[in-house]
Amino acid sequence: MPDEIFKNISVLTAESEEQERYMELLTGNPTLGRGELESIAICMHIHTVLKMLLKTGLCSEKDMMDIVKKIEKTDRRTIKLELILAQA
Repeated sequence: MPDEIFKNISVLTAESEEQERYMELLTGNPTLGRGELESIAICMHIHTVLKMLLKTGLCSEKDMMDIVKKIEKTDRRTIKLELILAQA
């Protein structure tokens, strides 16, 4: 079953900032599993998730821009669009 899943999806690897955050979380949170910590690190750098939505076609560029606006408004954070649109 996992082989079938991986055959049909693209796998994104964590970027260097996310890997650094993961290592920080790993040393400071011995009770959480590696998968959970990696997910937290990636979500802290949410542009990777948005880039994946765009790259896989799960989301159009217009829909992604709407998502970014909502995140920026509700979370009061700025998302760097160049990180999402680069090589998407």
